[in-house]
Amino acid sequence: MLDPRSLSDEQLSGLADLFDELAEAEFAPLPDMEDCYARGRLDEGLSHLLRLPDLTPLRRMLASEPVVSNKRL
Repeated sequence: MLDPRSLSDEQLSGLADLFDELAEAEFAPLPDMEDCYARGRLDEGLSHLLRLPDLTPLRRMLASEPVVSNKRL
């Protein structure tokens, strides 16, 4: 869980900007998350602002999960 009290003013401002940028974006259904522009942009923004590693591999793995993809292994 992200504690907003632990974020710098710059990070909070960046998160607000990211929210404004994606507020009206259309997010693809979860099975299509790997190719969803909005999810990719959200992950990219969070990674940059919070100094996290690239989240693309995680999103790719989640998209292939049978519960999410509704496909067999």
